[in-house]
Amino acid sequence: MYVRWPLTADATVDTTFVPTTFLADDESLRKFNVVGPGVELKVLGFPLGNPSNEIGFPILRTGVIASYPLLPTLSNRTFLLDFRVFQGNSGGPVYFSQPVIHGGSYMCCPPQFVMGLVSQEALLSQPYAQLQLQLGQIIHASVIKATIDLLPAPETNEANEGAALVELSPAQGIQQP
Repeated sequence: MYVRWPLTADATVDTTFVPTTFLADDESLRKFNVVGPGVELKVLGFPLGNPSNEIGFPILRTGVIASYPLLPTLSNRTFLLDFRVFQGNSGGPVYFSQPVIHGGSYMCCPPQFVMGLVSQEALLSQPYAQLQLQLGQIIHASVIKATIDLLPAPETNEANEGAALVELSPAQGIQQP
């Protein structure tokens, strides 16, 4: 199964699907041993409904993992990422992709995987106010994969019963030049 993040209908860019095997599970996080508190992750989104360009690519931002423990992910279903969250970031993929150095040299093929999706901004409740901490709550990719696995296969009759074509696009209100 594949997941694709949307572009505008008139985009002339060749888009590819991301296989669900790129969704990190506990095994891959243990195997690569590169993810923990303080590690930088990348985030794609449409903060305040804004794309990075006229064809609708999302804006790339970064943040660091700000909570512990991460594993097991099905028990710890979310984690915190230290980055400024805006409306329009929700649902954006959070992924690991950076060179890994071992013994002073780069690994041949650094691991790359989706860690999860932005769920919401984490707020601290005080008796008289909600304080913004500039933290995003991230749903682990393994939880998303488990949800996708509950869906019927696309080629089955069950999957097509009552199906409707839905076109996804960036947040409403985007100003086109």
